Amino acid sequence: MIIKESLNTPYIELDSDKNYVLFRGESRPEDVRDFYMPVMDWLQVFKQKLRDATEPLTVNCDFQLTYFNSSSAKYVLDILEFLKDCDKLFGHITVKINWYHDPMDEDLLEAGKEFEELSGFKLNYIEVD
Repeated sequence: MIIKESLNTPYIELDSDKNYVLFRGESRPEDVRDFYMPVMDWLQVFKQKLRDATEPLTVNCDFQLTYFNSSSAKYVLDILEFLKDCDKLFGHITVKINWYHDPMDEDLLEAGKEFEELSGFKLNYIEVD
């Protein structure tokens, strides 16, 4: 599933074959629920695939957001908690979350740390220019 980036919405790539999730760009949609519900629905289907897997799998998730509003932050947290549950519930699944940030953007780094604290899920912080 690919959602193309717009002026107010991020590029999202959800690839169940590669066990890869990507959020890139700005997230400030007018109707945040309508925008993120297909993502949440896809994650539910993906969770079933992970549950049914017979071999160990690693899920890689990259958050390359440059800005998000408070409404989007709720969905980012929901997604992190969802992925954490997959990591904890299924012993054969490992989830790795990469949080990309500009080294000069202290707010984005702090947001990642807040998400980490709220979700209880360890994030990998990666600086990008």
